[in-house]
Amino acid sequence: MASAREEAERHGPGDRTMDEWVRVDDDVREEATSAVKRGRRPAPVAAGVEIEDEVKLELNRSVGATRAPRLEQRLADATRAFTAERYGDAARILRKLVEEAPRVAAARELCGVTLYRQGKWKPAIK
Repeated sequence: MASAREEAERHGPGDRTMDEWVRVDDDVREEATSAVKRGRRPAPVAAGVEIEDEVKLELNRSVGATRAPRLEQRLADATRAFTAERYGDAARILRKLVEEAPRVAAARELCGVTLYRQGKWKPAIK
């Protein structure tokens, strides 16, 4: 029986199909097909982000009842961006949020974790 190299030399590289060059069993082919399908799907996004009552209360105390709902929405937007692994978007939103409401622990924590995910170690520590 001829080796793969001998076969390639006899027939030339353009005479063979991919299946003849690479032996792939059904399990590998199925896993590869599944991986390609997973790669085409967008990352799951937390569509209905619920801000906890404790965080809402903290926002109210920090910025007042009129500005708190807007900041709640921005915190939810940042959470969705973080969940979708859009760390740059989350950091941009959170930076402004933390400036406006520096005493809101949930915003500061998410900002720190976001910076950590971006590899910005020193700012994450702050």
